[in-house]
Amino acid sequence: MDGASLHGADLSAAKVAERLSDGAGVEVSFPGRHVAMISPRGRTDMGFLRETCQRERDGIISLVNVSGAAVLRGFEVGDARDHESLMTDGFGFSPIYTADYLKRTQAFLKAADRAPRGGGTLLDLPVDPTMQGPHIENGWRSRRPRYVSFWCEVAPLHSGATALFDMSESYERLGTDLRSYFEGYASLYPAYGERLTIDSLLVHPHTSRPCLVMWYFESPLAEHAVAAYKKTLHFRNGRAPAAIAPHTAVNYPLRHLFRRGAEEFSLSEAETNELMDVVYRGAWYLNWRKGDVLILDNISTAHGRMPCESSRRLVAGYWNEEDVRQYAACPGLADDCPSTMAAVRSQDYFKRMISDVASGKFKM
Repeated sequence: MDGASLHGADLSAAKVAERLSDGAGVEVSFPGRHVAMISPRGRTDMGFLRETCQRERDGIISLVNVSGAAVLRGFEVGDARDHESLMTDGFGFSPIYTADYLKRTQAFLKAADRAPRGGGTLLDLPVDPTMQGPHIENGWRSRRPRYVSFWCEVAPLHSGATALFDMSESYERLGTDLRSYFEGYASLYPAYGERLTIDSLLVHPHTSRPCLVMWYFESPLAEHAVAAYKKTLHFRNGRAPAAIAPHTAVNYPLRHLFRRGAEEFSLSEAETNELMDVVYRGAWYLNWRKGDVLILDNISTAHGRMPCESSRRLVAGYWNEEDVRQYAACPGLADDCPSTMAAVRSQDYFKRMISDVASGKFKM
């Protein structure tokens, strides 16, 4: 393990990694500054992995909380039900995508090319040649998954990486003006016909580090992400297609407004470029291998889908729904907005989504 790759407050991550590497039959390394890699020393079967996760549950979850993400690599996670079992039986996570939710939303999930997998708690994600910008999952709502997992069923032949972004490090690198916006104002991402404010900055419950909240996953906000990515060494090394288009979905044009009371404003073009440059400066890219399981801390680590033009199949899970307003750096600014799962029980919300499916607008 390369201890120098950990950020300063992560000594506890190094201790957890050392203990796991010594006694749990696995090896822990840190290929990225905010990513732990857990690999087998000997046995690779699913039974061993599930038992290890059950026995070392607190340590591995602590590693995710402190590092931001963990990748389980080299184990025989053979299908979506193995993935689901690992999250529910291994780590004790509670699924968010319930059978009731999937029944209500099956029409637009089908339109988005997302098939339920693994007993109804996981979604099959499509290949997409466009690039998503950095986003916290369900980041436009105050109630969202605390953890997100992805399992690689089919690894891409080339490209198709997932970008991971350290939201604490990004906050620390911001200039004074940008930092003051996130510290003092709520954020508004008009989406799915709603105007709900969320906290712009959360204090992580385990590290006490401030974390930016971002939802820049689609155009035109993602256009700034594409521009920032093209300045990185990863792009210059030819790790993605030369021609990159930003992701466009049902919310187009997606905007980010800061709000406090009746006051609303957006970042200038220059400020948005500065923000994306800061975020991409610390990005790490996971090149998928078949059977990989990625577990994300959905407060400290944003993610973004890189373009993929070859075959690739990822299956996603969303776990342990929380009201993140309890972690607000500036309490009292965000709306009490329900989770996506609760929102679909609203007839008005449901009708809007069905209308988007019928018009061909819906895409995720």
